[in-house]
Amino acid sequence: MAEAETEFLTPFGSILLKLHSDDGSGTLRAWDAADEYLIKYLADLGMQDAAGLAIFNDKRGALSVPLSFLPLTLYVDSFTSRQGVLKNLELNECTYDTAIFRDGTAPRHSVSHILIKIPDSLDLLEHQLLFIRGFAGAGVTIIAGGMTRHIHTSTIACFERILGSTTTSLARKKARLIFCTFDSEKSGLPDEDEVFYRVDGIPAPLINMPGVFSRHRQDPGTRFFLEHLKLRESFRQIADFGCGNGLIGIHAALQLPEVLVTMIDDSAAAVISAKENIRRNGLEKRVTAVHGMSLEGCNTASLDCILSNPPFHQGRATSLDTAFGLIDDAHKKLNTGGELQLVANAHLGYHTRMERVFGNVEFVADNRRYVILRSIKK
Repeated sequence: MAEAETEFLTPFGSILLKLHSDDGSGTLRAWDAADEYLIKYLADLGMQDAAGLAIFNDKRGALSVPLSFLPLTLYVDSFTSRQGVLKNLELNECTYDTAIFRDGTAPRHSVSHILIKIPDSLDLLEHQLLFIRGFAGAGVTIIAGGMTRHIHTSTIACFERILGSTTTSLARKKARLIFCTFDSEKSGLPDEDEVFYRVDGIPAPLINMPGVFSRHRQDPGTRFFLEHLKLRESFRQIADFGCGNGLIGIHAALQLPEVLVTMIDDSAAAVISAKENIRRNGLEKRVTAVHGMSLEGCNTASLDCILSNPPFHQGRATSLDTAFGLIDDAHKKLNTGGELQLVANAHLGYHTRMERVFGNVEFVADNRRYVILRSIKK
């Protein structure tokens, strides 16, 4: 395997950017051509009079680190990405505000420039642009960037509809920039409707924030999992890893009135959704939702059961690392007799890893598309 590239040469100086974890996509550096294009454009623009930046969706610090000489506020959904940004800021000995990340609240400093890396979800982009309207001031510079294959007519239309007149740059290394002129008087803005769906056996409908996995309908893999879930009355502590909107953990808590459930997800939007669904279903005393990407917060040998529909995409890339890490950690966190139960696409082959780590694996159900697996800690 080729060695990962770490030196990011920018007009603001050479910086070190590390991946810090293998994302399984074959990526060999922590930035892309869209990051390069954005940084080059800003340098040409001149940043000496910039008051401060609001940056959206900076995955590993490719925008934050070279611009850290300015006041920064970052809006990053992924816990893994946030950790990558912080590690790269520290690697480059950058000074930064400890409250650099914000969720749903305006920056605490003046903002003259807003930078956006185009997210995977059009719903999430619309949500972010509507949020920007709440704090952007007259004369703010709004620039977005992404790879050309990810920028569509609908992307441009979203900027036009919500923020104002929008143009694009020429493509450069298969990347493109979007320039938007903020119109504070713009009317006819879209309403951000509450998105939810109902699930049999769960009293309150489950809401889903923009960017949450399978936002508009129940994921078929999760539905299959619930049909074959094996819950024992002796379970007292359960973890729901990759919880999304909280459906699996809430279902378990409703089935077992004595159980305590910890739900974990990499997405801040998922955790916000899960917390609201916990509240709406009256489970606040027994169920918690945590922003994270591991079982680190659970004590060793403390869990009776771990349930998961583990994510196998990181952005647009496929990766088995998250599920493999879960399987390895699960063996440490489960007590003797504790169970790991997961659902996955049948072709992913998680059973081999479970057999190696636990010494056993049971094929609970298989519908050709999805397989449900169970391992028991001996």
